[in-house]
Amino acid sequence: MSSHVDQLLAWFGVEPTTPPDRTALAEMLAAAGVPWAPCEPGGDYEAHVCAGRIPTRPGSWHDVFNAVAFARWPLTKAALHRRAYALRSQRSSKGHRTPAEDALALLDEAALVFDVDEVAVGPLARARAHGDLDAIDRLVQGGIVRVMWFGHALLEHALLRRAPIGAGVVLLPRRAGGVAAWHHADAALATAIAPMRGADAWDRPRFSPTLPWPDVRVDRWLCQSWAAAPLPRRGDQLRP
Repeated sequence: MSSHVDQLLAWFGVEPTTPPDRTALAEMLAAAGVPWAPCEPGGDYEAHVCAGRIPTRPGSWHDVFNAVAFARWPLTKAALHRRAYALRSQRSSKGHRTPAEDALALLDEAALVFDVDEVAVGPLARARAHGDLDAIDRLVQGGIVRVMWFGHALLEHALLRRAPIGAGVVLLPRRAGGVAAWHHADAALATAIAPMRGADAWDRPRFSPTLPWPDVRVDRWLCQSWAAAPLPRRGDQLRP
């Protein structure tokens, strides 16, 4: 069985040997129907993204997978970077990120998204608290938990076979028996990130307990979720 990174690269027509250049990434993003294009690095990253540009370094798998994330999660990536730009503009010190900015950075780089039927919320919390991957696996195999990647550094880590790290977890509860679809998850996560009123769930990092990554079993969960509901074709994707 291929890895989830293999599935994604094949879907976007990217060979896993050499990072595609900005021209190829621009074609990939256009084919996905999302309103961004790669650009030269430099200047204000968040301002670039808010203006429809993704600063992209040549030869960087990290930046390639960032572009893939924009194609896969267009609503959430738009909301994340708008919020990051607003938070940075509000703080008095330009040298240190706030806890709320750290939360967005960790989500962007190293988080998995768990789409969770409401009947599984309690069992999943107990399994995570005990580090019980067998119990989580039963929930996934039972179809009441679906695991998706979000953090683009996780994909780079897997492709380049780097040492294991902890992947953060974001929960997206859905009503019992509700439909689990890629675009629903994108819309739900974008909606969760967007509010800027007072304290909320994104005022600091809240991704623990983490899961091991790269990990064969976690990768299998990602593959199963992809097989059940791959990305929509161009024209079916929600737009930011």
